[in-house]
Amino acid sequence: MQELPSLNESESEILELLKERRAKLRAKKNVLELMQYFKPNYIFAKFHQELSQKLFDLESGKIKNLMVLLPPRHFKTKILSVYFVSRIIGMFADRQIMSLTHSSTLADEIGREVRDIVGSPEYKALYGVTLRQDSRAVDRWHTNTGGIYHAAGWNAVPTGMGADWLLMDDPHKDRLEADSDLIRESVITTYKSTITSRCQPGARKLLAMQRWHENDLAGYLKKEMADGGEVWEVLE
Repeated sequence: MQELPSLNESESEILELLKERRAKLRAKKNVLELMQYFKPNYIFAKFHQELSQKLFDLESGKIKNLMVLLPPRHFKTKILSVYFVSRIIGMFADRQIMSLTHSSTLADEIGREVRDIVGSPEYKALYGVTLRQDSRAVDRWHTNTGGIYHAAGWNAVPTGMGADWLLMDDPHKDRLEADSDLIRESVITTYKSTITSRCQPGARKLLAMQRWHENDLAGYLKKEMADGGEVWEVLE
């Protein structure tokens, strides 16, 4: 059997460049591809593909508000608060993004992970976006294209900043909080009186949470929608 001719150094370099280009194009296709670009060991289920499509609809403006209601161990925070936010920063490079969760500690952890992705050479090669050199705090930083990211706990919503994209990830830490009438009402009041006032006209909103109580924030928003209020696409 005749052996195939080996590639010379120049041809090998061209093949590597083509391979790298295909990988970059694939990484920009959707949020799941972006995750696998950075972490190739991620394995996704059929549900994650459905979630990815809903997120694509949110990006394109087909839907304005998306509610994702999931139990633990579904990669919810990793997909939505980390990699989807990273994707949005690259796609809408001059926008302001606010990411909220139940505690400032978790907000800082999420903000640090997003910051490290956006500040990586691999990310800059994908989107041409990186961190501004003088703005690298874990909870608030700027990009070289004029974008702003701010992460905060639910009771520490930043003032003086608008939001073109609002990400809300588990406003309740656990069932104990969700079972408290006082805490549930506080979460809803903060959403109505403070959080929504930070949204720019046409802002996109994403709520991701586990349902602990029928009268939690998701329950409130569903009731408001049934009464003619703001429309949410619901995935559960």
